Amino acid sequence: MDSKSAPEWAFDFTFGPSSVDLIFLDADKENYPNYYPLILKLLKPGGLLIADNVLWDGSVIDSAHQEPSTIGIRKFNGLVRSDLNVDVSMVPIADGVSLIRKK
Repeated sequence: MDSKSAPEWAFDFTFGPSSVDLIFLDADKENYPNYYPLILKLLKPGGLLIADNVLWDGSVIDSAHQEPSTIGIRKFNGLVRSDLNVDVSMVPIADGVSLIRKK
């Protein structure tokens, strides 16, 4: 990840690798894919990432929606879906929530 793809504070985590049990992600949607590898490094095995807005009012399945936020969530969902190091359950409430457990 380069410094242009996320806010400066994203590089100043005071926690070490595998030191966090639970992270709730509700940030700028276009950077969700950039936050994902950082978050996985922080999570302990068995740790949980709760990602908010993963359905984004249904716009993630409509190819006509090409806003940066929608594209970011699509990429994030694809990363999570293809990651064999996690178990994931997407809950279709409100704008959607994914429960992602690191193996």
